[in-house]
This record gives sequence, structure tokens and C-alpha cells, in this order.
Amino acid sequence: MMLEIDNKMKDEDVPIFARQIRGLGEVAKRLQCSIRGGPLNTGAIPGNYNGESLSAHINDWFERRYGDRLKHSLSPGSAVYILDGDPWLVELPRIFGKVRLICHTDITADVPNIFRSIKQITPETIARTSHRDRMELMQFFVSALNTFHILEELGTQHPLASSAIADLTLASQLCCSTNPQLGLSRWHSLQGAEKAIKLYLTLKDAVFPYTHNLTELLKLVDLDRFPTITDQLISIIQCPAKIRYGEIPTTLNETASAQMAAMHVASIFANELARN
Repeated sequence: MMLEIDNKMKDEDVPIFARQIRGLGEVAKRLQCSIRGGPLNTGAIPGNYNGESLSAHINDWFERRYGDRLKHSLSPGSAVYILDGDPWLVELPRIFGKVRLICHTDITADVPNIFRSIKQITPETIARTSHRDRMELMQFFVSALNTFHILEELGTQHPLASSAIADLTLASQLCCSTNPQLGLSRWHSLQGAEKAIKLYLTLKDAVFPYTHNLTELLKLVDLDRFPTITDQLISIIQCPAKIRYGEIPTTLNETASAQMAAMHVASIFANELARN
């Protein structure tokens, strides 16, 4: 079956780096099941072709066949989440079909636990979370995942959508890296929100000015329909161009809050476009 799927993708001119992810989708379609793309928390278990073990078997097949030519992140994007006062990088998983997500302090079970998507989080930090913490994290995670999926789909025809994903993801990585670039992260958060708004305006056939001022762009939007887009929210994201050169100081908390606020803006407009 795998060779047949690979040959089909060759005929369709699917590039090698994209075949592993497309192959997961093809297997899910043929077996009529849900398959998790990554990040995975188990390797291929001999004789076990269920759950994450099935995903690992498929990944291993492509890795044996193509090796380093496959190197390409399967994640649709990443975001910052502030948990217990600290920012954490959430690398969202690639999911095909329907998967039941959980947010539980026991991360040993072979089920899609969203704590596993938080880079470098420790068992102690997870254990300290309250039920409310986990509920809020789950809400954020599902919203971010849906936002990136919608933007990915729109990105096949609208470059602004793909560019928004790239900016939002880069902003999160620059914020949470071992050598954080806070000014650059702030700028990319602004760019991500700006492009999400411009994408919405473009698809509504609105003519907008070429500006980085979100308030000016939002004057073209009926904000009565989006009550959570407030002046305070926009002020968290908005920043001058000089910030990317380190000429204006910014804190880690301000940077993380800006990325989360930009994700919120992108989510609002992506979901509105998905409904129409």
C-alpha cells in the first residue's frame, strides 16, 4: 500500500519533503481512520498499527526511503501560551481526521495530550496546574489549531494567509528561544495580526491603506460584530518599526502577550472567513 501511495504522489508531482505528511493523509483516507501527524510521543511498535504507532510506522517508511530529503516540520504553526506566569512555546500537532484531545497531568498514556505539544515543559509545572488552568489551555489550543488550519486552507489561494502563519509562528519562536529576540518577535506579531486583518478586508473586497497601524485598518471593519477586539487588545500588539532593531526596549511578558493577542485577532478573522 505504501509504495502505491508513494507512486501516486509522484504522478501528482508532490515534492519529496511533502510526501510524508501527504502519505499520512492518504493512509487515513484509505483506512478510514484518524491519524496524528506530529509531534509523536512513541516510536513504531512492531505489530502495532494503531494510534501513534501507526503514524510512526508510516513516518519510518518514508524516512527509510528518502532520508534527509524529508526534513520539514509537520506542525501547522506554533504559538505562545503564558502558563503560571511564564511564556511557553506550543508547537501545534498535525492532525488528520478527528482526534479526541485531552489535557491531563498524566502524560504517560498513549493519547493526544496537549501538554506534550508544549516545548520543554516539566512534569512539575504540569502537576501544578489547576483544573481551570487546563480548561483555559485546552480552549487556547483548540482555537490556535483551528486558526492555523483555516489560514492554511485559505493560503492555497491567498498569500496573505500563508504569510500570517509564518509571522505568527516566527513571533512565537523568537519569543521562546534560548536566545530570545523580543523586538523582532513583537514586530512579527504585529505583522501576523495585520495580515489577518488585510486578508479579511481583501476577501470582503475592501480597499485598505498600506499601513502597519491596526487601528487605521480596523476602521474599515464593523467592530460591533467583533466585541472582543478592543482598543486595549490592539495596544498590546501595536508597536513601532524601530522595535525590531532593539531601539525600543520591551519585556518578555509584553512580547508573549503581544503574540497571544495577535493570535486572538487572527482567530477572530479566520473563523469569520470560514463561516462565509
